Amino acid sequence: MGMNNNGSPHVREMTIHDIPGVKEVIASSAPYVSLRTDSDYWLYAQLFRNTCLCLEVCHRLCGVAISFLDQTDNLRQMYIQDFAIVPGFRGRGHGSRLMEATLERARSIGVKRVWLTSDIDNAAALALWKRHGFVNLKSDYRRDGYWITRNLKGPGKDRVVLEKHLAT
Repeated sequence: MGMNNNGSPHVREMTIHDIPGVKEVIASSAPYVSLRTDSDYWLYAQLFRNTCLCLEVCHRLCGVAISFLDQTDNLRQMYIQDFAIVPGFRGRGHGSRLMEATLERARSIGVKRVWLTSDIDNAAALALWKRHGFVNLKSDYRRDGYWITRNLKGPGKDRVVLEKHLAT
């Protein structure tokens, strides 16, 4: 756990000790990612750490991927709930590094489909998802070349839904 000897970015499972840093990363990514409660992050670190990953650069937590496995029988899906990189670390490949680790973790546990939602105004995130092979699902209406689902996250909270099928 921690950094590699050469100081390169390192991805690892989230622990309860990461909660303050995870909250800082998430808060820095508003308005596209919403801060959750300490008890939520405690549950993620305790019960879902296998799919909740942290990215460290030079001993600093600078990225988080919070993901959950589908709880229904044998669908083998994973939903990426939150994905955030601290602003000062964006544009350096850290988001790709964290996404690659997230997808590799999904493959290693037999996930066949990964999906996520994104705000249509988050162009950088949409570009990241596209670079990693996520496909926009046809839905209610189109804007800026993307299909958008109305009220997916509540009234007035329209979202782009994207998925990626994995070879296992």
